[in-house]
Amino acid sequence: MHPSSPKRRIILHAGFHKTGTTSLQACLRSNSRLLAPLWRVNTRIDNDALRCVLDAARDYSASGDDEDLAMVGAQSILWLSSLDMEPGSGLLVSSEDFSGHMPGRLGVKHYLAAAKILAKIVEMASILFDGQVQFEILYTTRERSPWLRSLYFQQAKHPDLVLDFDDFCASIPKAADHEAAVMKVRRKLGPVPVHLVSLEDLSSRRLGPAEAMFDIAGLPESLRSSLVAITRRNSNPGEGIVLSEQLVAANRLGLSQPRLRKMKDDLIAAAVSKAEKLG
Repeated sequence: MHPSSPKRRIILHAGFHKTGTTSLQACLRSNSRLLAPLWRVNTRIDNDALRCVLDAARDYSASGDDEDLAMVGAQSILWLSSLDMEPGSGLLVSSEDFSGHMPGRLGVKHYLAAAKILAKIVEMASILFDGQVQFEILYTTRERSPWLRSLYFQQAKHPDLVLDFDDFCASIPKAADHEAAVMKVRRKLGPVPVHLVSLEDLSSRRLGPAEAMFDIAGLPESLRSSLVAITRRNSNPGEGIVLSEQLVAANRLGLSQPRLRKMKDDLIAAAVSKAEKLG
């Protein structure tokens, strides 16, 4: 390939968990047809090959094993090869699982594995496309306290979380230091641009967290104005950590899985109903 050929452009949103990622991905998928002339959209939901990369990334974040990191590379080759990207084409890809497992799950306590995961993906893409690929990485972040409360709620849905909120936070002391994780990514990726945008700065914008990706892409205003906004997704319907504490209390009861699931579904439904009445 001639050095002057246009590069394939990949904007990769790599997390973090509970920073508007579900809403961002829903916006991308809802507008994929409108974006298609300029940008292809990829998320875990709509690409099985990408899902294999993300599963390997999560495995590596839990194990730290070199073989699991090598699997990230192997699956990345299969995923990128399946896209059949032409020179000059663009890809918008988003998944919080590029950063590995959510802290608090399977012994994962922080995001420090993210740097090696992304470096491996960038390396494989450069090999596959003979250096003719331009990456930009995006991380969305969130203020420490609301992020930890949201993380706790998400974990409380799993039957294995029995810690109270303070003990949960103490068990993952470095997890909320998103800037430290991003600094490590920047050092590892060298010249690859790594963007950091707070959820709070995006909250008032029409398309929500997806606006950060569209800014990096330089999306024309004529196209951006035609995109459909979506409602906020995967939020905690409870007040503060009240619902989370109720779910954790249920986890401690030793119920069978079907009974526990029914109890927690009822608790969440009651919280949603209350929130709708108040809202």
